[in-house]
Amino acid sequence: MLLITCPFGLSSILWKELKLLWYNPQDTFPTWTFIQGDKSAIYDINLRSWIANKVFLLLWESNTQRFVLIFDFVYSLDFWPYIQSWQKISISAHSQDSALTSIPSIQSISQKAIIKKIAQASFSDVDPDKPDFEIFIFLQNNICKIFINTSWISLHNRWYRQQALDAPIKENVAAWLVLLSWRKFSQAFYDPFCWSWTICIEAAMIAKNMPVWINRSFAFQDFPDFDSKLLQTVKEQALSKVFTAKTYQIFWSDIDPQAVKVSKQNAINAWVADTITFSQQDFLLLSDLSWHIVSNPPYGKRLQDFDLSAIYSHIDKLFSIWSLSWWIISSYEWFQDMINKSDYSSKTIFNGADKCAFWKKA
Repeated sequence: MLLITCPFGLSSILWKELKLLWYNPQDTFPTWTFIQGDKSAIYDINLRSWIANKVFLLLWESNTQRFVLIFDFVYSLDFWPYIQSWQKISISAHSQDSALTSIPSIQSISQKAIIKKIAQASFSDVDPDKPDFEIFIFLQNNICKIFINTSWISLHNRWYRQQALDAPIKENVAAWLVLLSWRKFSQAFYDPFCWSWTICIEAAMIAKNMPVWINRSFAFQDFPDFDSKLLQTVKEQALSKVFTAKTYQIFWSDIDPQAVKVSKQNAINAWVADTITFSQQDFLLLSDLSWHIVSNPPYGKRLQDFDLSAIYSHIDKLFSIWSLSWWIISSYEWFQDMINKSDYSSKTIFNGADKCAFWKKA
């Protein structure tokens, strides 16, 4: 069994994505779903999922209603094939409809069992931000399942982000915006705030059906049963599905020349610079555009040097133009007070810790 995690609110799109990859998701939760999958599935989803954060492999499961049994179960597991004494350890947990409900207690007792098992380790080796070895403990209906992370760092950290400006949107959140809103790749796609350059790169890669990851390292490559030939086969199969003969109309602009420069370089890193047209332009001078627009305008939490009222008033004005297909993600709380809400629909989404609304023209 595999557990695939995602940002809060994206699980329905993750479910659809896994179906398109020919997997059968089960028991979907707000931030993860389960599938039955083998080694090939681990490699494939890590390489190709646009939405996933991490892919976890089930190591063990059993019925338990006592903390001491969790300690015994974790201690009995043979972690040596997966972990070395110098590696940092992270433990997360979730409990649902079970007798054991204290997440800190589950984490603490599991940590103690691992540290006792690997005598050379110490409590200072636990680093939840940058773990080398990550365990997820899931309790449901008193069944305890122990998973290990096969991905290593989160899959949303795409390789092309070698240059970054403040307040970029997470890559898998940007992919979610594209997959949710852009259904006809023949339609022109536009982001007038390329400070959030991620959206157009994800749009170009999705349109071309490019695999998300080809040249990064994964935790599963250190597993004892790692199959390098199988990984190479999965990579070749993914690359064979890339569209090379099709062209797309994807446009980017921003008032800041540095934002345009960085956007171009990251598009080059992602091998999609030939798919995107860049320009320096003031959003407030835009008028009627018969394009599909998906954007992450500034909303004042990290980027301060903007007249937000003017920007969002202009967004509302452009939203009213019938030929536009408009979608924006923002946590600018006063936008809802500026608009006629009957003209819009919205979904709640988290971009990191920021609670945002994904607005669309109704």
